[in-house]
Amino acid sequence: KNMQFNKSIVLGTVLTLTGVLLAGCSTFGQKDDSGYSKLEDATKPFKKQKVVYHVNDINMAFGALRNVTNHLDALGDKNLDVVVLTHSTGIFALVDGQQDSQGRTFEKGVQTLAARGVKFEICGNTLRGNKVDKNKINVNAVVVPSGVARLGDLQQRGYLYIRPFGFIPFVFHPN
Repeated sequence: KNMQFNKSIVLGTVLTLTGVLLAGCSTFGQKDDSGYSKLEDATKPFKKQKVVYHVNDINMAFGALRNVTNHLDALGDKNLDVVVLTHSTGIFALVDGQQDSQGRTFEKGVQTLAARGVKFEICGNTLRGNKVDKNKINVNAVVVPSGVARLGDLQQRGYLYIRPFGFIPFVFHPN
């Protein structure tokens, strides 16, 4: 009896799980709240976006610039308003001649993205605190008085906050 009872439990569990899986498959191809199919590729146009990429670590800057490039490629240069804001050790991505821990420099990448309309901002407090020579600041960078205050300002102006963490970017939007 116990063996037959156990078989009934196993069979019931398998049938229940199969039903759950099939119910999940019924959403295949259905549209979510965004209007996109859940498995659709990113070939449809996105709405215009305003974003601020927060870079406070030079060792995250290379990935951040790659994220910005991919973001521009997905939306198109005219559909994306991007500010890359640096402070702490992130400022060194906008100081000519500086390298990250892997020996990568940023001048060429910054120039390429600036030509696509990306704005670069660098924290004046951090520059003063590190006694950075003003002549070494990348020509595409604008010095702002306070990086963190500027982050708040941009968010109040409707910019979506993106902070790259290595390969996994963190995105926060208060609404």
